[in-house]
Parts: sequence; structure tokens; C-alpha cells
Amino acid sequence: TCSANYTFIPYMVTPHNKVYCCEGSLMKGLTELMQPSFEMLLGPICMPLLDRFIQLLKVSQANSHQYFRETILNEIRKARELYTGTELAAELSRIQQRLDNVECLSVDVVINLLLTYRDIQDYESVVKLVETLEKLPTFDPMAHPHVKFHYAFALNRRNLPGDRQKALDIMLPLVEGEQQVASDIYCLVGRIYKDMFLESHFTDTQSRDSSTLWFKKGFESEPTLHSGINYAVLLLAAGHQFDTSFELRKVGVKLSSLLGKKGSLDKLQSYWDVGFFLGASILACDKTRVVQASEKLFKLKAPIWYLGSLVETILIYQHFKKPSMEPPAPKQELVDFWMDFLVEATKKDVSSVRFPVLILEPTKVYQPSYLSINKDVDDNTVSIWHVAPDDK
Repeated sequence: TCSANYTFIPYMVTPHNKVYCCEGSLMKGLTELMQPSFEMLLGPICMPLLDRFIQLLKVSQANSHQYFRETILNEIRKARELYTGTELAAELSRIQQRLDNVECLSVDVVINLLLTYRDIQDYESVVKLVETLEKLPTFDPMAHPHVKFHYAFALNRRNLPGDRQKALDIMLPLVEGEQQVASDIYCLVGRIYKDMFLESHFTDTQSRDSSTLWFKKGFESEPTLHSGINYAVLLLAAGHQFDTSFELRKVGVKLSSLLGKKGSLDKLQSYWDVGFFLGASILACDKTRVVQASEKLFKLKAPIWYLGSLVETILIYQHFKKPSMEPPAPKQELVDFWMDFLVEATKKDVSSVRFPVLILEPTKVYQPSYLSINKDVDDNTVSIWHVAPDDK
């Protein structure tokens, strides 16, 4: 190699006018010994120059494609760091337009695009990207489990007519087969049915039971906080109560064990883990932990799509929990505030004139408060009042 950009190819012409290349150290000796009858012996130690050219061009093309893929991945990572919301969506669209060479496509590029679209809830772009790739003869997105998973997830969230049935058509063959699949696959099927149950305003008991079944399978195949919390909440929706249901108590014990393995709340740095900690604390009616976990989830800036999933579980729990005959606990106001805060954070349309807000005090402590806007013609006012200001 002459330099980083040039490749030196020593070659020789045989008496029969054939061109071979080989190592430079062998070249001098071979040319001195070259005889017409010696040409047939060159095969094992030399390569026809044309074959060498083809070999180099293939390597160059492969390196070029690899460089392009790495460039695209870096651009996606940089976009995630610099932009959010509509700006990030526009930047991803620009990056996607550069993927005009299908040979430069790779699964990691596609999955990074899908994950980034998911984080900004641009489910339409997820669906369009996968369906565009399906039309290409050289790239089959359905052959890649991760792409299939995120496509079904996006269809469920986009929820146009027929989307959820299409998502089930993709996922059900995976979970109904004889081979065991990952817990996340079972849970996605459970999530689709759970969303159908929510959409029916808790009247579609068939979807509720199907969701319970698949979250149970996910929990039994690989016990996780995600599958366990959803399974427990759906058992509550089906009429189970902790004081009378052996199955619900058994799930509760396992959840406590899984939560203990995560360590204390202070050590958790992932919004996934904090969200699960919050869900388990709600089920355990541990109001102090509910308040602490909610504030930490806010500080970690969990994406809206994740909060939406968490809020759905909270709404089911609140609707079906057994009414308490005891007087409100001291921290109940704070718990109610954080539940309102999480629910309001996931709403696309704001119609209320009373909003839960957090005020950053000079002491760097967040004070839960409510802000009320009075739009009366004679009295345009804004009111703020603190929630349990002395209860810290």
C-alpha cells in the first residue's frame, strides 16, 4: 500500500500476453524464470489482474457502504441530542431521504430511526417507513423481529381504523406457536388488548381477559415489573382484590421481590425503572413512595409515549380499586396531585382552566401547586395555591 488512499498492484505480462499480479517480493524472481511452459504454475501463487481489480472494487464498495451507514447512525444520534418534537421529526425526514441506496440500508439504521420516531410519538412515520421498506426487493423488514415489534407497536398507537387488528395479525402468530417467545412479545399483545379495553371505557371484557392472559404468559415466562404490574392491574379490573385473591397476592409478593432487586429509588437512573417503581408503589398503596417516584420521573424527563402507557395503567387501577372507608391519609393530596400531573402531561388537547404545576422554589425544591385561570369578562385573574405546603 502506497498510502491510505492508494493501493500498489505489482503485475507482470506472461509470454502469452496474460497479466498476473502477486506480491512484489516474488515479482523479480518470477520474471527472471518466466518461460512459456512455466505459466501453468502461476495459478496457486498469482492472481489474474482482472480478478484483483474486481476484488479491490468489492472491498471498496463494502467499505463505502459501511462508512455511509456509520455516518447515518451518527447523524441520527446527533439529531436525538440536538432536537426534539417537530424539529427532530423534520431532521429525521431529511436523514431518511438520503437512504436512496438500498444496499446501504442496514437493520441498525432502520431500528435507530424507528426508536427515534417512537420517542417523539411519530407513529405515522414508523408505519410509513416499514411499509416503504416492504416494497423493496432487497430488504424485508418483516424478517427482522425488532422491526416487526416496533411496527406493530406503532400501528397500535396510531390506531387508525384496522390498525390494531393488523398489529394483532402480525403478533398473534408469534405467541400462539409452540415455541416460547420473549416476554416483551407477550406483553405487546397484552398491551394491544389492554388499549382496546381502555378504548371501550372498560366495557370490552373479552379484550380485558385476552390482555390478562398474555400479560400472565409474559410474567410466567420471564417475571418482570412490566408484565407483573399490568397483570396485577388487569386482575383488579376483573374483580380480584388483594385481601381475597390468592393469585393477586402471589403476584404482589413476586413484584416486591423484583422491586427489591432494583435497589432503592435513589439509585435508579432509568425512567423505565422509576416508572415500574411508581406502578408497584401504587399497587402497594405506599403513598410516600408514590410521591417520591413521581417527582423523580418528572426530573428524568420521561418521554410522553412512556408516560401515556404508565397513565393507562393508573387509570385502570383508579377505576377498579376498592373504595377505602378510612379517612384520607396525610399524603393523599400529594398523591392526587401527582396523578393529575401525569394524566395532564399526556393530554394533547387542553380544555381545563385548572392545571397542576410545579414551582421551583429558591431552595431548588419543587412545590406541587395548582394554577387556575379565571376568564370572566369583569375579572381576569390567575390564582395559584400550593398542595400541602407544610407536608414535606
